[in-house]
Amino acid sequence: DNLTGLLGDWWGNLHHNNSTLFTTQSGFTYDPHPVSLYNLQQEWLVIENESLMYDDKNIVPNRYIPFTNMQNGQAFCLQSDACNYDFIVTGLHDIATATLQLESDFQVRTSFLEPVRSCGLLDVPRSIKSNYNYTLGTLTTITGCRTGPLSGHTTYRCESTGNMTQQWMPGVSATCEPKTEEAGVGLIVGIVAGVVGGILLLLLVVIVYVVKFRRRRKQSSRKSEERNEGNEMEDGKPARPGNEYTI
Repeated sequence: DNLTGLLGDWWGNLHHNNSTLFTTQSGFTYDPHPVSLYNLQQEWLVIENESLMYDDKNIVPNRYIPFTNMQNGQAFCLQSDACNYDFIVTGLHDIATATLQLESDFQVRTSFLEPVRSCGLLDVPRSIKSNYNYTLGTLTTITGCRTGPLSGHTTYRCESTGNMTQQWMPGVSATCEPKTEEAGVGLIVGIVAGVVGGILLLLLVVIVYVVKFRRRRKQSSRKSEERNEGNEMEDGKPARPGNEYTI
């Protein structure tokens, strides 16, 4: 009854006198504040040479109880190995009785357990189902498709085919076909748009080239005329009409 530690006493009472205070080894109490809890941990810190896990102590847990002791256990344990083990280790009737009760409850609960049997996913891509329960006996209907038309059988039941085997009946044949027509039209529109865009780009390049070519040609012709006029004046020839100047 006097056993206490960082996590409370032997009976699992963590708080001091059912309050919100935590108790140290020396009996000092802390509020449940992060800084206070850190101090509480430091108060319960075990020095290495005082620890039961210290190597020099050479103490090992009593994991193995002689089988004869287990067979000759207490009558109240009703031949429960778990109950006998706890009574032999602790010597406490209440703990052994609690273990016996837990073991009995566990056995009762597990006796009602049955393995979950499922047919798995009703695999119809892009489908809309009436429910998404795939366990044994479930009736599921494909009510439509998120895209494309629905074809094939639409109602299926998860039925047993053996002791631990089951599958959808009838065999899954429903399909949600993609809208191939819309996809084809989109592809055609994309190709046409690409071709038209390419042609327009080519025409733009040709137009730019022609404009630059003509501009260069005009500039070249003008420079040639200016050179010819300069040569005629050097040879003493009268300038062309319209190029005379009076002072």
